[in-house]
Amino acid sequence: MVPVSVERKVARRIGSFAWWVDDMQMMEAERYKKKISPPNQAAWLDQMANVRIFNELVYNTDPNLGNLLITNDWGIRLIDFSRAFRISPELRRPENLGRVDQRVYDGLRSLTREKLAGEMD
Repeated sequence: MVPVSVERKVARRIGSFAWWVDDMQMMEAERYKKKISPPNQAAWLDQMANVRIFNELVYNTDPNLGNLLITNDWGIRLIDFSRAFRISPELRRPENLGRVDQRVYDGLRSLTREKLAGEMD
C-alpha cells in the first residue's frame, strides 16, 4: 500500500525519493466528499482495516483523507509519512485494531526481533 521510498543524496543533501503512484483515480477526500461508493465494499473495508493497522504500527500521527490515494482498480496507496515513525510504547488508537486480516495477523504473530533484523540487513 505504500510506494517504495529510498534515501538518496542530491547536491550534498540527503533526501527521500518515492515511487510515483501510477493510475491514480482520486484521493479519498474526493471520494468521501462526492459520496462515491467502492465497487466492492467488502474488499474496500479489508483494505481500510489494513490502512488503520499500518498507521498504528508506524505511529502515524497525521493519517488524513488527503494522504490516501485510490487507483483506477480501487487499490489504496498511502503517502506522506512525515509525521510517522514516532517512538512510543503505546498504540495511538487501539480501537483501530478491531478488524485484522488473517494474513496480517499471522505475519505479525510470527514476527521476531531476529526475523526483523535479518530483513533490515
